[in-house]
Amino acid sequence: GDFTLGLMEFEDVGTYVYEISELASSSERFEIDKTRYTMTITITLVDYFLKKEVIVKKAGGEVVSAMTFTNKYHPVPKTGENSLASLQGAGLMLLAAALVVVQQKNKKRYQKKQK
Repeated sequence: GDFTLGLMEFEDVGTYVYEISELASSSERFEIDKTRYTMTITITLVDYFLKKEVIVKKAGGEVVSAMTFTNKYHPVPKTGENSLASLQGAGLMLLAAALVVVQQKNKKRYQKKQK
C-alpha cells in the first residue's frame, strides 16, 4: 500500500534531517525491508518568503524521487500437513476391520451355541 508522511509546516529557516525506515515486525513470517532513507529539508528565506528544498537519499547516497519499501511474506511450509489426515483414515480402517473380525467371531460362537 501507499503511505504519505502528511503535511509538515516549517516557520524557521534551517536544515531539518529525518531518517526514515520501517519498524521490525513481531511476526516471523514477514521479512521487513531494511532500506533506510535520509530526507533533508532545507528552508531558506528568499525575498521575504520561506522556500523549501527536499532531498531524499537512499542509504549509500543515491538521490531518489520516492521512498519505496518492499516487504516479503513467507507462508507456513506445507510439510506433512496431509499425513495426519492419512493416519486418521488408516486408523479408522483398522478399527473397522477389527470390528468385522470381532463380529465374525461372535457370529461363529453364536452359531456353535445354537447347534
